[in-house]
Amino acid sequence: MKYILMESIQAKRNRLFCKLIQEIKLGIWDTNLDISSILFGLCFELCKLNTMEKEDLDLVDSPLIHHLLDLVQETRGDAQESFNYDVIHLIMVFNEQYMMSGSNENLILDVLSQRIGTSDIFSANLIFMLNRSIDIILRELCGLGDTKEGQTLLDAYLRVLEPLLENTQLNRRPYKKEEIYRVLQQLIHPGMQRKAHSTTKRLVKRIIEDWYDCCSSPATSSLGPSTPADDIPEDVLAKQVV
Repeated sequence: MKYILMESIQAKRNRLFCKLIQEIKLGIWDTNLDISSILFGLCFELCKLNTMEKEDLDLVDSPLIHHLLDLVQETRGDAQESFNYDVIHLIMVFNEQYMMSGSNENLILDVLSQRIGTSDIFSANLIFMLNRSIDIILRELCGLGDTKEGQTLLDAYLRVLEPLLENTQLNRRPYKKEEIYRVLQQLIHPGMQRKAHSTTKRLVKRIIEDWYDCCSSPATSSLGPSTPADDIPEDVLAKQVV
């Protein structure tokens, strides 16, 4: 990984990234999911670690995005679940690169807008991944101790939770809304003669005011049910009932 970072810093074009994209575009490894997962994983790490140069990001074209979305549709089975999520992670990190680039162009959104009704597995699994992230955060918030490190992690999880609740579909169709609210209340009223940290109180109150009170309003409730499962295929929805 150190080589990858140095390569991306020293070279105007990241030769390793170019090679990986070229291999993915050729599609010769699509039938070998193990090798494809390695390719996608390396490409994901490259994009996650630094902002790509425009010359590198230009390699991510519409045919490539269509190809990746087709792979998501074709690998919906349980045996291919891990590979399916590898592809989704790569698509999402490409989207993040466009957001960081400051450009008005975002090929991910452009291609998705052309595929309405034909990328349902991508949408369903993305919702599943988002809901699972909420589950993990709730578990961690309930399990952190009273140590200084535990307090730091707790506040960090709250800072991650806030934009997830406010800037995703969870703002309009909340997932585990009442459970999230109960956990937040427990953080600012811990009981057992313990005191909540001032930073924790501030973060929790902000989440409740900006998210819970908003999504509990009649206007928001009329947008749909409290669980985001309306159009999820049954085989994907079944994975969420765990």
